[in-house]
Amino acid sequence: MRGRARRRRLCDGQADGGVAWRVAGDRRRRIHGRHEGADQGNAAMTNRLQPVRDFAATAPLAAWLGFSASGEDEIVFRLTFNEAHIGNPAIRALHGGVIAAFLELAMQADLAARTGGKVVAASVSIDYLSSSRPEDMTARVRLLREGRRLAFMEAEGRQADDTRLVAVARACFTLG
Repeated sequence: MRGRARRRRLCDGQADGGVAWRVAGDRRRRIHGRHEGADQGNAAMTNRLQPVRDFAATAPLAAWLGFSASGEDEIVFRLTFNEAHIGNPAIRALHGGVIAAFLELAMQADLAARTGGKVVAASVSIDYLSSSRPEDMTARVRLLREGRRLAFMEAEGRQADDTRLVAVARACFTLG
């Protein structure tokens, strides 16, 4: 017996497998219990915003980047422009490494706030979609998938009052 019929039989408590199914269900809830309450409005957002700010306060790179976070309904990360961020003085564009570091730090801070634990980047890829300007940049982060050991994130870097998409980053983080 496979699939839906087996699950139905086990959920109904038939045979000896019913208890194992419920135990497995409890285990599944316990593993993923950190997700509970994630979408409960401003209270959950305020609770997540402070750990993001605490994470940024401990990262020396965040201070150099001018990294900050704010938001009412969703956390918005901000890179405050500095002349040291210019990569090519001829075109006055932000250095690609600065953009990549900012987007990675935003994803890492958001994930650390969500999980409450240590997160380490396993892989990061970035696509530069347009040339950046010498101005502040904002980022919005999205959790794509979170497992027991790995989490996958995506971030969009925008300029010009969030109308111009400059870069998109994707990352895989180990949870620990």
